[in-house]
Amino acid sequence: MKPFRAREGHYVARLDEVEREVVAQVAADVAELLGASPAQLAVATGEADDGDPWELALDPLAGLASPGSGPPEPEDPAVRRLLPTASKDAEVAEEFRRLVEPDLRELKIARLLALVRALHRGERLAVPVERADLLSGALVDVRLVLAERLGLDTDEAADELYRDLALVSYDDDGEPVVAGQRGPAAALRLHLGTVYAALTWLQESLVTAQLADLEAPDA
Repeated sequence: MKPFRAREGHYVARLDEVEREVVAQVAADVAELLGASPAQLAVATGEADDGDPWELALDPLAGLASPGSGPPEPEDPAVRRLLPTASKDAEVAEEFRRLVEPDLRELKIARLLALVRALHRGERLAVPVERADLLSGALVDVRLVLAERLGLDTDEAADELYRDLALVSYDDDGEPVVAGQRGPAAALRLHLGTVYAALTWLQESLVTAQLADLEAPDA
């Protein structure tokens, strides 16, 4: 994985085939958590077309609030991180979900599936400079879900994860030992933690490239 760099009106990173497959799968999984349909997922993971994946086709009617109550608070804590409750007041929170959540879900799903499509273009993960916030938003959503699955609710928990990753060892059978633990739980923490760390680094490189553009003297 190579960091984002500014290239001819785009920010471009490079990921090898395995990295692209892993990130695309995680992004598709998060989109599915948010309610992406099988048809949407099939289009995003199918053969790439020649269009710009970052030109989002959003439904102009998605945000029209329906009468009655809003959608319930998500049961999955990872989805609650993506669609948090807006107020401690139950009526205000419900009204906010009724008015805002359909648009917000659609935008998040569209950004995630755009990332999936972009990853299917080959080793270059490219986004136009003016649409970089769409990519950044997709990366944030994936990282939020991974953080929830990993129990990263404080800075200290994130620091502990990085320490665990730095100290991974392997037993005589080649199975990972993470923080003294073996078995499926250790393997899952290693996998999710590695993806989380890689995407954090990748997003930081995107922010660095954006800041460099902002600080560059006018031509």
